[in-house]
Amino acid sequence: MLGTMRFTGQLMSITLASAVLVDRLGRYAALYLLAGVAAPGGGAYSLFLAGLKTVLAASAGLSFAGAHASLLRGRETGNASSKRA
Repeated sequence: MLGTMRFTGQLMSITLASAVLVDRLGRYAALYLLAGVAAPGGGAYSLFLAGLKTVLAASAGLSFAGAHASLLRGRETGNASSKRA
């Protein structure tokens, strides 16, 4: 179960980052940043940094919410290895 939750978190973070990047730079965001193709208007890097700030703020908020939910859940009782058998 823990592996599934980790994978889901990784998937959500990549999805969030991609969505913000495409929102800020448009459909050809990777082309502008990685291939060295000049973006229309020439502001690809400043737009990327603005998107990065948004992604980091959203990720920090989600991390805080996850940590808070984990604290509210409390400790599990019993031995985890005995539950598997």
